[in-house]
Amino acid sequence: VKSFSYSRLTSFFSCARNWKLQYIDGIRGGATKAMTKGIELHKYYELLNKVDDPNLAEPIVLSQHPETSAIITKFRKTYPAEYQKFLQVWRPYRKALARGVNEFSEHDEKMLVNIANSPWPQTTLMGIVDYLNLNAPGFATVIDFKSGATMVSGGYRDQAAIYALITMSAYPKVQQVKTVIFDISGVQGRGAVEDGTYLFSREVDYDGLKSTAEKMISSVVEAVAKKLVAVILV
Repeated sequence: VKSFSYSRLTSFFSCARNWKLQYIDGIRGGATKAMTKGIELHKYYELLNKVDDPNLAEPIVLSQHPETSAIITKFRKTYPAEYQKFLQVWRPYRKALARGVNEFSEHDEKMLVNIANSPWPQTTLMGIVDYLNLNAPGFATVIDFKSGATMVSGGYRDQAAIYALITMSAYPKVQQVKTVIFDISGVQGRGAVEDGTYLFSREVDYDGLKSTAEKMISSVVEAVAKKLVAVILV
């Protein structure tokens, strides 16, 4: 294992046996209905965000992007409540991010940062950001979509910190990162989670975040390499 994500790190501390089965043996359990729904909702958001202009009354100019017509139809029919939230909650929120800004860039991409002090050379911290908006000089907003019906109150700071670290590493000019947990489930009226917004500064937080990530990765790598969990891993 040479690449670690937030979920890959935390799942080790949750259950080392399952971690070994999934990431070393390559044995993965079947997806639940909730997992399948979450994957599909994330994919709809990813595809539509690439072509949708939130300043327009309609979500997509179909004459310009005819290939999205089928996507919208399937999204609307399969998950009607979630589609309405996309229109009524996410699009206005996304529009507000860019309001008054002449130049901004949006990405949904995999960003990597090397952890120099890891026991394994070139061990990489990986994160897939659902939505990144570079909406002001030196400032980035990272959106993480959550599709579960319930939110964990105040339970996303560690994940937000990993995304902030990765963003600042990938974009050296970014000095501050705001990470927002955004609810895309069918629960109406709930968008940005009230206690799911976190602000990180390169000057204040970056070194500490990187040190914490290095320690987390090191503890996993050393446990495997030294077989400190031999009963589980052998």
